[in-house]
Amino acid sequence: MAVGDSKERSGRAETIAGASKGHPGANCVSSDRIVWFGSLNIGSHDSRNTSEAMMRIDSTDVARDFIRIWRVEEIIGPKETEKEREANLEALSEFMGQQPCPQCGRPMEVKINQRERTPFLACPRREHGTVKIRFNTLEAFIGGLAKHCGNTDCTRCNHTECSGLIVLKWNRQRQRPFLSCEHYPDCKRTVPFSTLF
Repeated sequence: MAVGDSKERSGRAETIAGASKGHPGANCVSSDRIVWFGSLNIGSHDSRNTSEAMMRIDSTDVARDFIRIWRVEEIIGPKETEKEREANLEALSEFMGQQPCPQCGRPMEVKINQRERTPFLACPRREHGTVKIRFNTLEAFIGGLAKHCGNTDCTRCNHTECSGLIVLKWNRQRQRPFLSCEHYPDCKRTVPFSTLF
């Protein structure tokens, strides 16, 4: 299905969403570009009075608008984010390998600072304290995740979706790491560590 400009796409998605809210049928975003819309109430099908039909829309923009209008991310976003955090934490543990505690030699575990959401190493014996993960180690791991920026207000990319990757950088003034687009400061997007951990 062909799509027009952004205002037309958004209007079409609003129309579909509005019509479907009061209609028993099927509405599905099966990927970041495919939207299925229509009536699929097979149990009540009557060939004389009703008809069943599904429409397939192949458009990244319409899918994005549909997700926004239906607030899909508010429903599945937190669960998906939590799964991604757990997967990233497990991957970081594998990436780090077995790091011995400086005091007892036991393998340390990767933990998350609950306030800043930054990872660190901790000995199973709490009295032995914690160890910071080296900046270049964390930088290499985050770079390997290849998480795209996606900033739609990027001056470097002419205000289209930024193709840069999220990377680890160092804030000299605050003396701490932060996450941003690799094109920072041309692309102004920064993200909290909670998006990864």
